[in-house]
Amino acid sequence: MEISTSPEGSSNAITVQVDNFHHRHCSQLSASITTTSHLCGIETEAMSYLYSIHRGYPRTAAERMQEYRARKKKETLIVTYQKHKKSDAERAKAYRTRKNAKIQSAVRYGVSQRGNPILMVGGNRFKKTSGYGKKSWWHCIKRSSTSCPASMSLDGNCVVRVNFNHNHQQPTAIRPIDVPIIR
Repeated sequence: MEISTSPEGSSNAITVQVDNFHHRHCSQLSASITTTSHLCGIETEAMSYLYSIHRGYPRTAAERMQEYRARKKKETLIVTYQKHKKSDAERAKAYRTRKNAKIQSAVRYGVSQRGNPILMVGGNRFKKTSGYGKKSWWHCIKRSSTSCPASMSLDGNCVVRVNFNHNHQQPTAIRPIDVPIIR
């Protein structure tokens, strides 16, 4: 194998002879193999090409990170992450909202045999104990006999607070509530 610089053509061209075959390579392709800019004292085409791609190279880490974020922002049109971490109170509030939305769909309003407003959730009945404006507080109908702690509070038609810790069995015979409540 014989490597020699070819006098004809470009000054950066290199001819490689392997078993009577001549291969002519531009310094862009073979500069890293045979010659480097610090050995021959001239800047090769590959190095000038590298500098033309990366203007201002080397840059600081902050500049590279800023450029990376700008590229990512272009690629991602819809932002799917939140900018701040939620606190425990915010997380608990979001959980209560989801939980109350499920309960809200299960709440049925009605009137008791004596004409008092009641609401039924899952088979347990609640009676209205107090209210002020749009807010109302409801307790289990077994509160007076068994001291049941189950309660609900509503703001308009939205469930705000729920405690379903009943200390008694669900009634087996439930009278259907067909009459809507009049507020």
